[in-house]
Amino acid sequence: MFLILSFSLTSINHSKAQELLIDFGQNTGGQKWSVTNDGVMGGLSKGQAYLSDSSVVFQGEVSLENNGGFSSLRSPYQRFNLSNFKEVEIKSRSSGLPFSITFSKSQRFWIPNYKYFLTANNNEWMIHTFRLSELEEFRMGDSMNETISNKDIENLIGISFFNEGKKEGKFSLEVDYILFR
Repeated sequence: MFLILSFSLTSINHSKAQELLIDFGQNTGGQKWSVTNDGVMGGLSKGQAYLSDSSVVFQGEVSLENNGGFSSLRSPYQRFNLSNFKEVEIKSRSSGLPFSITFSKSQRFWIPNYKYFLTANNNEWMIHTFRLSELEEFRMGDSMNETISNKDIENLIGISFFNEGKKEGKFSLEVDYILFR
């Protein structure tokens, strides 16, 4: 299932720093994000997303039947050279299953990607802040016990939110913004 979601990708220049803002919401304009469920591999999980006035809401239910186990919300593939940024801030709230924000350097699922695990928060708004250099490398869900290299920070092509832990159950994730600084 694909759903077109808009967000604003804004570069903000300040006298000392530059920021990149992905601001979700109804009137922010921007690019397309889509939901990808495990049905691409035969699974039966269901996820959907919609825009509120100021956020994106991603919700559904993960099923382990038929080799299932995930639902994800993904940016379009494009170049995200994040080498000028050191820190990421995400304002979100969630309930149910745990999530990660995942950064990809390839469209191929077997090529390593980089994750930061978001703390579950019983649907209370929370600010998650981490350094890009803390992103952990994973290959097909397994930790490679490495962190992202500077070269890979320059060559990222996708950002997504994934259910983590291959557990079944209902989930809800609402994201207000992602800020790079």
